[in-house]
This record gives sequence, C-alpha cells and structure tokens, in this order.
Amino acid sequence: MKKYIADVLTGIRIVFAVILLFLPGFSAVFITLYAICALRDILDGPIARATGSESIFGAKLDTAADVLFALALVKVLLVNKVINWFTILWFFIAALGLIASAIIAKIRFGRFFFIHTLTAKAMGAGAFATPVFVLLKVSDVYIKILWFFVWAASIEAVIIQLSINHPDSDILSVFLVKRANKKYVGSADAVNELK
Repeated sequence: MKKYIADVLTGIRIVFAVILLFLPGFSAVFITLYAICALRDILDGPIARATGSESIFGAKLDTAADVLFALALVKVLLVNKVINWFTILWFFIAALGLIASAIIAKIRFGRFFFIHTLTAKAMGAGAFATPVFVLLKVSDVYIKILWFFVWAASIEAVIIQLSINHPDSDILSVFLVKRANKKYVGSADAVNELK
C-alpha cells in the first residue's frame, strides 16, 4: 500500500479539482477543498520519492491533476470577474509554450515530460496563492506578477528542452543546463547509451 500513497493523494486531488469546477467561487467549501488540493500537490512528489514509488504514471497523473486544478482556478477567477478573457488568452499562449516544451522532449528523447524549474515551482506556488490575494483585494497587481512567472517558466522550459543532452525533468534553472549536461556525459546512463 505504501507504494501507492502518492498516486492516491494525486487521485484525490483530481476528484477535488473536478468538484471545484462546480462550486461557487471563494465559498468556504471552495477554499477548503482548494487548500486540500494545494497541500496534496505539495506532498505527493516528496512522498513518491521517499517511498521509492516515482513512476511515469504518477507523473502523468500529477500533470492531469495540475491541469484540472488550473481550470478550476481559471473558472472561479472568470466567474468572479477577477480576470478577463484577454488575460486568459495570454495565460493560454504561455501554457502553449509549456506544452511545446513537452513536445520537444517527445521529439528529442522519445517521451513527454515537463521541466520542474524553480521558475515553474514559483509559478505553481503563485497559482495556489491566488485566492488569498483575491480575498485581500490586491489581485490586479498579483495577476500581473503571476503572468510574468507563467511566461518566464514557459520560455525557460523551451530553452532547457532544446539545450539538454538527456531527458531530465528536474533541472532547476536554465543556468544549470551546462552542469547537468556535463554530469550526464560521465554517468552510467550515458555509457549504456553508447553500447
């Protein structure tokens, strides 16, 4: 059972994210489920690593949960007129950059994966915190800052996918690609590829 804890947490997050799509925005139930989803997203990766249960399936499940969670957030922001369709368009275009980075990975390395940079982590944390700033009535400035991180994460992911010499989703910054490439060249994986 220990092996499946992270996937179960992610699965519960998917169920809660779907429920969020149908709840009125910023109600007590919405905020509670939203916070549970955010906490589960923070925990599922470390739990998977700690239990040795990291898997491609788990990564895909996590991405699906992230997408559903983002859709729930966008829906509540639109319905409550915190953002407009123009803002959604700009976020969508940036999201296409993240999708393009996964497509580049598929073309170059034979599998889809997203890069987990510090910028992407800041973007995710920023997205999770959005309701707090909406409730504090400072969402205009906050959305612009979040918009910057979405674009920066998107551009950085594409640059990294074009620059790395091996499939690695855990490169923290575009500035660390050279180090990751050097480390990989001397690794057992690189040697096995030559055989």
